[in-house]
Amino acid sequence: MSIDIDGNDYYIWQALNCVKPKIVMIENKIEYGRYDIAVPADARFKSFEWGASPIALTRLAAEKGYTLVAANKKGFNIFFVRDDLMIENIPALKLEDLLNDPEIKKDFYDYNYLDELVKKILFWE
Repeated sequence: MSIDIDGNDYYIWQALNCVKPKIVMIENKIEYGRYDIAVPADARFKSFEWGASPIALTRLAAEKGYTLVAANKKGFNIFFVRDDLMIENIPALKLEDLLNDPEIKKDFYDYNYLDELVKKILFWE
């Protein structure tokens, strides 16, 4: 299953309980880096603020029974395999390794901006 809908990817996968695909490819907001962020789709957030971090999506994947196994070169698409299908020749991708990739780290947003975004998410009403 591929989820790439520019903003609500996290919430769509979270709500989707009628199927358990073998593999899930989902777009993430790699720019959020080490922050655990899933931005609510709301008009008060600008379009470049939408999406979910790889940390938030990996946490959701674990709750749903999936393991991170790969990412595309720039890190904005991540791939998960259902846990019951994990075998020896499918190595898990450590989230730490993805987030430490120098090519990916250079695209992370500034921490000050991310701190402000987190405050905005926590206090939106």
